[in-house]
Amino acid sequence: MIKYIEYLCTSTTAFVNNEVVIDFDQGGITKVKIHFSSEGDRPNSGLIRITINYKETIGYDKAKELGDRKVEQIINSLVFVKGIQINNPYIHSENIRPNSSVVARMVGKFEIIADLRQEQIDEFVELAKTEKTNHIYYTLYKQSMNHNDDLGKFMFLYSLLVVIIDAKKQKDVDSYIISNDPSEEAKQRQSTRMIKKDGSVTRSNELETRFTWLRNQLGHTQKNSEVTAVINEIKECWRELDRLVKSAIGDKIAE
Repeated sequence: MIKYIEYLCTSTTAFVNNEVVIDFDQGGITKVKIHFSSEGDRPNSGLIRITINYKETIGYDKAKELGDRKVEQIINSLVFVKGIQINNPYIHSENIRPNSSVVARMVGKFEIIADLRQEQIDEFVELAKTEKTNHIYYTLYKQSMNHNDDLGKFMFLYSLLVVIIDAKKQKDVDSYIISNDPSEEAKQRQSTRMIKKDGSVTRSNELETRFTWLRNQLGHTQKNSEVTAVINEIKECWRELDRLVKSAIGDKIAE
């Protein structure tokens, strides 16, 4: 009999039915199966089912320790690749302890159904096989995706980029953004920051990337119409900031 622990977790995204199997030789783990599904007659509901298979000699405590760690790595990998919110996993069933039980199943309802492209599956599998996602940057990235609104994601991602590149000032952030995506240079805007010059207060002539400019707009008092315009633009461009942050994480972990 193959020993296993099965974890369930819900996501803000219900996936098209798919299954990924990863063979392991790590400690007591032999195989991991991740099943993404919708809920049959509930097309906007879904679950992620993660089954960890173990060597025959393993005990429950060690299996749970290894399983919890591997599931965290898997979730960090999936969040990083797909950019979605995934809720905390829980053990649904296992067959290692005597009189093992099955926990009542959780069903979540979601608004989006998404598919994993093959290149995303490949990236996810390669990440899940490694220890990379134990790094604090992946954990922080997962926290950025836990925001329910695009504005929260944007602000967290910007702050995370500051930390990753060890920026001392916003100019450092802008330099990094332009060096990694030269097309952003043409999208710069005049700062709205007010400075003292020749004894009077005037608007700064410095240019900011659109991400820094948008971030700074939220810290200044403006008319409601301007705030609305800023928020709408953030909704349209936060994924591009997300791409830059993921690139920065990849570069930093590779060092």
